[in-house]
Amino acid sequence: MEPHWNPTLEEQALARIHRIGQTQEVTTVRFYMRDSFEEQVMELQESKKNLAGVLLSPHDGGRMDDSLGTLQRLRVLL
Repeated sequence: MEPHWNPTLEEQALARIHRIGQTQEVTTVRFYMRDSFEEQVMELQESKKNLAGVLLSPHDGGRMDDSLGTLQRLRVLL
């Protein structure tokens, strides 16, 4: 499976590998080449996951930690 820019689509596909009622353990392995397009997509996925974590986490006592930086990263990802 090729890496997709949207990490949730990959997570959904991997979750479908394990079927209801299955008793055997499921192992998935991802291969990608160093310094390749796939590596760039994986880095983009990680950035999107981190940004989503920041945007969806509760605010710290009403403070907006690095909101300008967060918005700039969001703009790059979109």
